[in-house]
Amino acid sequence: MGSAVRFAADGWKARVGEDFTEENVARVAAAAAKWFTRTRIGSKICVGFDMRPGAEDAALLAGAVLSSCGFAAEVSQACCPLPAVSWAVAHEDEACGGVMVTGSHRSSEYLGMALVDSDGSPAGLECYKKLDAYLKPDAPEGRGSVRRVDMCTAYEDALLAFVGPQAHRERVRVLCDPLFGAAQGVLPRILQRMGVEAYEIHRGAYNVGEEVRPDPIEPWLDDCEQAVVDSAAWAGLACDGDGDRSGVVDEHGRAIAPQKVAALLLGYLVEHRGMSGRVVVPSTASMVVRKTAELLGCPVSVAPVGFHRMYREMAGGKVLMAIEEGGALTIPQHMYARDALLAHVMLADLMGERGLRVGELIEELENVVGPWVFGGRDIRIDNGQREMLRMMGPGLNPRTFAGRAPVEVSHLDGLRVAFEDGSWASIRLSHAKPLVRVRAEATNQEDLAELVAAGAALALSPSS
Repeated sequence: MGSAVRFAADGWKARVGEDFTEENVARVAAAAAKWFTRTRIGSKICVGFDMRPGAEDAALLAGAVLSSCGFAAEVSQACCPLPAVSWAVAHEDEACGGVMVTGSHRSSEYLGMALVDSDGSPAGLECYKKLDAYLKPDAPEGRGSVRRVDMCTAYEDALLAFVGPQAHRERVRVLCDPLFGAAQGVLPRILQRMGVEAYEIHRGAYNVGEEVRPDPIEPWLDDCEQAVVDSAAWAGLACDGDGDRSGVVDEHGRAIAPQKVAALLLGYLVEHRGMSGRVVVPSTASMVVRKTAELLGCPVSVAPVGFHRMYREMAGGKVLMAIEEGGALTIPQHMYARDALLAHVMLADLMGERGLRVGELIEELENVVGPWVFGGRDIRIDNGQREMLRMMGPGLNPRTFAGRAPVEVSHLDGLRVAFEDGSWASIRLSHAKPLVRVRAEATNQEDLAELVAAGAALALSPSS
């Protein structure tokens, strides 16, 4: 009998050698096969994997189990990013879904499996609840044959086609940091095909004990920040372990808030590509994004936090870009999935077209929309605190917050208070973890700290 398998919103992740075992990989693959039968059995399922030791073997095992269940399993012939798997599923008529073996942004001792739905979008909690019900106590015995395929070339071609032929890219010099993840080799290859001068650090397998975690935020960007300065690069372009979320470092070695990068790329799509449409954002969307969308004439639709809540808006049509709370981007015209590599390709194209380094582009942006700073805290709470906040949250209507009177109070997704100068704060229960998430934005760090502190105090004592 297999050990415990616990699914979260991004699939199954577990410690290698503890709960991530061959038996559990086979059990999860068999449960996934039952989920995929809701479309059509006999269809193709695309399987990818990242660079962690054991990931390729797990992908081959998952493919063999899926094959024994009646599917045509195709396993990537080499490490590939999750967006490449999503692209293959979305653009191959015979494909009904995909599986990615990855530890994503987690530390080196973790591996896991995430599913891709038939349109290329990431499977959500509804799917993983079904998998939990489908999971058998023992691993299936059947193993079928798998086919090894190239999942990167068609995807790389699609990214190049998206940005199209442009001049002046040869002057752009960037440093790529895959953080030992699945984007390694792929991102610099695409950029070099564009004419960009691209270098890469943190290549190879992500081994247990690595001091760099594949999460494109500080402090894990420290090496990238230093390497950008040392190499006189125009930008540092980092990806998380599976390649769906990005991080950007400017020419001075400073990490750029992903919300500001999202605003730059929104401007790129409208002003340089002539595209239009709605912008879907969460209730915690940055004022940088909101003001940029307003200036560009893009209507803004607000959805509760979470990809699949935003997905429903995207499925409604006429959406140019969806921007998640952490700044991850989805461009429906490309596919219904986050794609860090596409974001980096667009940013490199924008730098080439404008002849400006990324920090200079950010300075231009702030001159127009203001010097907004975004931040927050995640606070672990017990069941009693969670239940109190869940019960009292809809009735919270603070007259003052951090010593200021709100001009707007919303309960769309937790509590959000906004102030006359555009600053705001929000308190929201996590959908999947015992956490309350406090987020805020202000025009300076001091005001931001006060808003976050006030939000934390209210979250922990909503009755006071």
